[in-house]
Amino acid sequence: MPQTAPVVSAVSRARTRAIGITAGSILVTVFGSILSVVLGWMPVPWAPRRGTPAPPVPNAPTSSTTLTVTDSTAAPHQPPDPKGAAAAVTEGKKLADAGDMRGAYDTYDRATKADPSSAYAWANLGAAAAKLGRPAEAAQAYERSLAIDPDNWLAHYNLGCLFARAGKRNEAYGHIQRAVDQLRRHVRSPSEIEAFMESLRTDDALKELRNDRRFAALLAAN
Repeated sequence: MPQTAPVVSAVSRARTRAIGITAGSILVTVFGSILSVVLGWMPVPWAPRRGTPAPPVPNAPTSSTTLTVTDSTAAPHQPPDPKGAAAAVTEGKKLADAGDMRGAYDTYDRATKADPSSAYAWANLGAAAAKLGRPAEAAQAYERSLAIDPDNWLAHYNLGCLFARAGKRNEAYGHIQRAVDQLRRHVRSPSEIEAFMESLRTDDALKELRNDRRFAALLAAN
């Protein structure tokens, strides 16, 4: 007859071992819970050994993902300050009259930042740049001024002087003529236009135009 008893005994022993393992696991779990409550014990997070790759993180960006960082410290956009710009221009003129052209330049630059749409701030900044020996920068400032106000007499006058110094008579005369036309339209008294015309006659920056017939006729027309 086939022998089945040993098989039954083996199954019984396996069940006994399984029950023992299960009971042991329960005891470990219960013991661990007691320790976590009484002693404040927490499981130690998993830390990879050296050379052991970390487990993948769900939804982590891959190497081809571009992360955008927003600079929360960036200064907010400041609205124009026409009054502040006008005050800076006045201060810059005082510095220029006192011979502090570097201080005047910095002050005019502050005026353009306070109100970038101030044509006079740009015209004065160009004048200071020209006095500091920066003709290219001066020309850019004058052009910026005229882009804002095409009839700004100061920008035309200063740009005319710049062209005259460079020996460009046609360009110089064109801008000086525009400056005179604008002043004649807006001056409050004949004495003001006469004072300006006298400055044209004596300004060393315009000496290249003194032999120009057009310039002579412009001076005589006053």
